[in-house]
Amino acid sequence: MDTVNKISSLLLYTNILSTKTSTDHSLLFLSILKAQLEQVQKSDKTILHTQSTDEYMTQLKPWRAISHGKSSNMGLSQYEDLIQNISTMYGVDPRLTRAVIKTESNFNHKAVSASGAMGLMQLMPGTAKDLGVSDPFDPVQNVDGGVRYLKSQLIRYKGDVKLALAAYNCGPGTLSRLGITNLDDPVQMSKIPNETQNYIKKVLEYIP
Repeated sequence: MDTVNKISSLLLYTNILSTKTSTDHSLLFLSILKAQLEQVQKSDKTILHTQSTDEYMTQLKPWRAISHGKSSNMGLSQYEDLIQNISTMYGVDPRLTRAVIKTESNFNHKAVSASGAMGLMQLMPGTAKDLGVSDPFDPVQNVDGGVRYLKSQLIRYKGDVKLALAAYNCGPGTLSRLGITNLDDPVQMSKIPNETQNYIKKVLEYIP
């Protein structure tokens, strides 16, 4: 039953997200997760045998309560669920996501930086647009976009967390221009902006 609940919670989250954004990412995960849930139902007739997938989805929590306009009232405990579900869906360690949010906004979904970065994961306007985030102050959209962007940097740098965090903070273009390939090298670390050096240190300190 745990497997069904996990898949179903992710499925409901993705279904809600797909009504908020039109990203191919959320629609792709929706189709994959729905197929997984239906396969589980077929393999074990004792599970959900009286309900269709869609009927079961409507009864799941916590995502049923999340709708546009209500998310501004989400407490930290609900952010925790949000972080866990989205991170799991995109294959990012929830501890890393949590640490990035703590560093970026201290869990303030209305945060705006001097440079114009917005929301929990401090998305710049251009980045938010590229990610299909229509409302950067909506926690669901912001964390979904932020985690996808973080994941893209982890892929770019082959799982190197320090490089991915540096790129999240100052941009991969900056790292390329500086010839940065290994931030375990003190010489290379010294070449990146001081703000980014401090950013990496803070995020890593917040990871338990």
